[in-house]
Amino acid sequence: MSHVDTPHKISFQRSGRKREAILGKFKIKDLGYWMGKINYITKFKKLKKIRKISIYLSMFLVAMTIISVFFIDVKIVAIILFSLIALKSYLIHGAWRGKAFIVAFPIALALTLYYPYEYTTLNLMIWKINLFPLVCWTCGLMLTKKVYEELKIPYRFIKISLIYVLLLIVFEYISYHFFGVKLNSNFPSLWGLGSMHAPLNMKIIYLLLGPVYILIMDYLKW
Repeated sequence: MSHVDTPHKISFQRSGRKREAILGKFKIKDLGYWMGKINYITKFKKLKKIRKISIYLSMFLVAMTIISVFFIDVKIVAIILFSLIALKSYLIHGAWRGKAFIVAFPIALALTLYYPYEYTTLNLMIWKINLFPLVCWTCGLMLTKKVYEELKIPYRFIKISLIYVLLLIVFEYISYHFFGVKLNSNFPSLWGLGSMHAPLNMKIIYLLLGPVYILIMDYLKW
């Protein structure tokens, strides 16, 4: 007795071959593609959440600056602002900012321990450490490295070093003449520019600190 396929069995075989044909199109590389898509969507959602947090932080920074600058010593405002900016930056850039902080903070700490910062107005101290220069130098060095990484230009190190010196002089000038951030000393300013009223050795350290920090980060490949 010969074996005869029923219409139902033939239909099932055809559907089976069709499923195999469809599944055959999805190779391993296709699976990797879709997994990449899923990871991209996950990262996008995470980035969206981080941006939302960043917006709230930015709004808080602006509000606090407008309100606080008229009632609180400008150094307190600067400490809080720079700290929140660093936190915001860490939320966005993650591990990179952590590495930048690991190098920048010890440098700033060594500087504030080496030179006894004492201002004519409020001094926020932890032991012998003045928080204002500690926070400003930490964030300033991290920002210098970030600018260095973002600008892909010829002779980048030389140009960024010059920009660092220029902005440092401007920052010191504005702090001294507009916000009254003055050291309790009578040292002359740098080149008569009304900026960096500190001993000669500190002026040299100030000018070299940014470029040296960049070289250290490059050496560590961070």
